[in-house]
This record gives sequence, structure tokens and C-alpha cells, in this order.
Amino acid sequence: MRAHGRAEARPDELPAKGCVCCRGDRQVARIFEAVTDFPGSGGIMCDAREVLLQRLWDSFRCPVCHERLPSKQGSSELLCRSCGTDFPVLTGGVPLLLVPAQRARFERILNEEPAAKRMVAEYRSHGTWRKRIRDFLKPPSIVYDENAARKYSWIYDAAGAETMVLSIGGGPGRENPRVINLNVDAFDSVDIVGDGANLPLIDESVDTVTCNAVIEHVRNPLDLISEMHRILKPGGYAQLMVPFVFPFHAYPCDFQRYTTSGILELTSRFEKVELCVLTGPTSALLVLLREYLRLLIPGGNRPFLKTVLNGLSGWISFPFKYLDRWLNRKPEAAHLAAAFYYLGRKPR
Repeated sequence: MRAHGRAEARPDELPAKGCVCCRGDRQVARIFEAVTDFPGSGGIMCDAREVLLQRLWDSFRCPVCHERLPSKQGSSELLCRSCGTDFPVLTGGVPLLLVPAQRARFERILNEEPAAKRMVAEYRSHGTWRKRIRDFLKPPSIVYDENAARKYSWIYDAAGAETMVLSIGGGPGRENPRVINLNVDAFDSVDIVGDGANLPLIDESVDTVTCNAVIEHVRNPLDLISEMHRILKPGGYAQLMVPFVFPFHAYPCDFQRYTTSGILELTSRFEKVELCVLTGPTSALLVLLREYLRLLIPGGNRPFLKTVLNGLSGWISFPFKYLDRWLNRKPEAAHLAAAFYYLGRKPR
């Protein structure tokens, strides 16, 4: 497939509706929208979710020595019989499966770095009435997204009712009832506190893995991709949403951007199913102009004035985003795109 234009859907694609799953700049969270819902149910029944969680607990491995952990769902801790490391289980039954040094690093970043503290406050406000009011009052999104994620929503049903999907960087919220969320802290809907570059799961234990707007925040992206490949079953799918022409956004850190060539090099161990523009050049321009406006005006990044400027620029500029419905069909759109969608398959 070409690295531009619209993604082709499988004939058996599932109907879907959008839900925000951005792990990047939450002020432009609508840039990355993965979607899924299943007809007739509104989600998986509670007993099926319990079966899924039991499978998850049966698949844990120690992040220190990489030996399998005993399956003790409902316990207050997990003790590795091989290396003796003790891992606490947090309130809500969320295991904290981090190497002690990495746990200390994440805690320091989340508690001390200003950008990380803003991210934590944003995530903690998920679902509150104040957050709902703020979202309701926001101007229309200034980005136009291609519907690749919707067209490929069947990856959440790749193995039927028993499909296990790991979302690296998932939460707050859940993309799909079959999703297991992994994040660096126990935010809303997070099932595992862990490190994407050292996943606490045994080999070939997951049917689909998603990493949406996360890879730019990872220090060692090759380690992350290698771990995604390791935990996937043969024939399993890996989904990435990757920014390109997009402002710096530390959530909690920001390290890199990728061209289409860079994405293909990074994912060379997978068979490419799709690589296309997700968010196009006009959207990239509007986001950059908004950031530039706040930089240009004195005090433009102070909370109140920032909100006012974002609102004004959003209402004035949002109609121009629809130019991307035309521009994204041009091969050169990949040279200026805000973000790309990638879907790969692990060889059987």
C-alpha cells in the first residue's frame, strides 16, 4: 500500500464510533481517535471480561529476571520465585510490574517534572463533571483525521471472542472492552502498571497490540517495538499512530518524530498491512499556527490566555481542516503530515 491516501477496509470490518485515545498533547487530543464498538452488546459481558483478566494474570512475567510469575489474581502482591522480587498489587487489583529502578524513575518524573505533573492532573480529571464541562465548551477540533483506525477496527476481534488486545499507554478510558491497558501509573481503566520497553508478559501471549501516539514519548523506541513483536502471537497485529509534523508535547517526555521511511525501518520485523496519512498537512499547519500565536502574544501560554487563544483560533480556523480531505490523497501529503497510521502483522 502507498504511504498516503485512504486505508482500505477489510470486507468484514466492524461498525465503530470514535473515542479519544490520544497519548500525546491533550489539548489536541482529537488528533488520534481509535475506535471500536461491537454490535448488539455495547461491550463484553462482565464474565467474559473476568475470563480475559484471568488470562492476563496467567501471562505475567517478572520484569527483573523474565521468569513467569505465579498467577494469583486477587492477591495483594506477586512474588517472583526465581529472583525473589516482590511486586505490589494496587487498589483495584492493578499489579505494579516495574523494575525497581524504573519505578523510581517514573515516580520522579511524574512527581517533579512540570509537564508530567500537568499530564497526571489531566488524566486524574478524566470522567469528572468539570472535565466534561471543559470538553463541552471546547471549540471544534482543528484537525481532520482519516478513518484508518475505524476501517481496521476488526483487529480488536482478530481472534474472535477470546481476542486479547494490549494497549501500551492506554488509559484513562478504554478503547474497547477487550483492551488491556498498560501505563506508567494507575490511571483510570489501567490494568497493568508497567514499562512498554520491558513488558511484563510472556512471549506470544497477545493477539493485538496498539501503541497510539506513544512512541514519541519513549526513550528507546526500538526496545518498545521489539517487545511488541515478542508478546504478539504469530499472525497477530500491531497498530501504531505516530506524529510527524507536530509540536513538542511532553506527556511526560518527548523524544522523536518519524517519517514514513523511519516507521518502516522501525517496524521492519513486521509485515506491513497499511501505512497511510492519518492527520494531514492542513491540520499540521493549523496546530503549528495555534502554537505560534500563543508564542507571539505576551503571556500567551498562561492558563487563562492560553484557553482564550485556543478557543478563538479554533473557531476561526477549524473549517480549513477539511482541505485535508483533498490533500491527503496526494503522494506529497506524507511530506507534511501531522501523523501517520501504521498496521503491521507478525509473520506466522
